Amino acid sequence: MGEDKGIVGKVILASSLGTVIDYYDLFIVSTAASLVWPSIFFIGLNAAAKASLTLITFGITYIIRPVGAFIFGHFGDKIGRRDMLVWTLGLTALGVGGIAVLPDSKVIGTSLAVSMLVLFRMIQGVGLGGEWAGASSFSIEFLSRSKHRAFLTGWIQNGV
Repeated sequence: MGEDKGIVGKVILASSLGTVIDYYDLFIVSTAASLVWPSIFFIGLNAAAKASLTLITFGITYIIRPVGAFIFGHFGDKIGRRDMLVWTLGLTALGVGGIAVLPDSKVIGTSLAVSMLVLFRMIQGVGLGGEWAGASSFSIEFLSRSKHRAFLTGWIQNGV
């Protein structure tokens, strides 16, 4: 391949592990969204409204992800991809951690609870968008001289 196979393996493994961590967090939140959110954040609504608001709130992460890819792609070019990947992991953890400690609607009110939930989902989405795009770009750039770069970079998607 032209590169030291040990270093190549470490880069691909590190990039894939970041994706594993971020998407594991996302899948934990998806389980919580379907099982817990309707009864703690959307109190006083009928079942259809609870389900609709839960899906909308959950989907915000997917809508905001391109923003994270844009922001962290820009700063990855300017500052460095490795540093930006650390920031994306931190943002995702902040989003998930914020949701984990968010009081329910009975404590802080429905509007504040839902607003904070949406904010934390947006933070998580920005982190996820930046992480996956940054990990892929970092790997492709690192493997720029390899004739196997597409195959090796494809392993990052396995983290999902």
